[in-house]
Amino acid sequence: MTVHLILSDKTSKAKEKVELLCVGLLNNTLPLCNFIEEIQLAKDSIKATCIEALAHVAKQNPKVLSEEILLLLIEHLASKAPRIKWECAQAIGYSISHFPNHSQLAIEYLVANMNHEGTVVRWSTAFALGEILRLNQSTAPFLSSLLKDQLEKEEKKSIQKIYQQALANAIQS
Repeated sequence: MTVHLILSDKTSKAKEKVELLCVGLLNNTLPLCNFIEEIQLAKDSIKATCIEALAHVAKQNPKVLSEEILLLLIEHLASKAPRIKWECAQAIGYSISHFPNHSQLAIEYLVANMNHEGTVVRWSTAFALGEILRLNQSTAPFLSSLLKDQLEKEEKKSIQKIYQQALANAIQS
């Protein structure tokens, strides 16, 4: 089975597709180049399902993702579709530790989503920025200041909690 066949199967629900894609990536039976093709060419709903699978895989084994995938995810943080934004932010948060040289680029794109109207976009963005802060001490002064400012502006307690935890972790490091 291929990534395209899984994504275009009308009999499977989105969660089933995500599971099949995850298993294929983790078992090395679905090549990353197929994911890149789908993310570049498919419509937003298909892209988002593909990126969701990448986020789940990154959470389980971030080494599976490539630098090319990470750069594609960073680029897609600028998408208009909220689901793509939040899935990309999640995947970046889980995988950035393996590509620390791309932290600054990720920060630039993530910052643009800090004030997004969608709660899940802001939550995922906070998660990714917190992971970068935790892992990348060279960005700590700038990012700590940015997160403190955002913490004061953020109205949702769930997102404030992520910023507070990220800042607490940064102080402990």
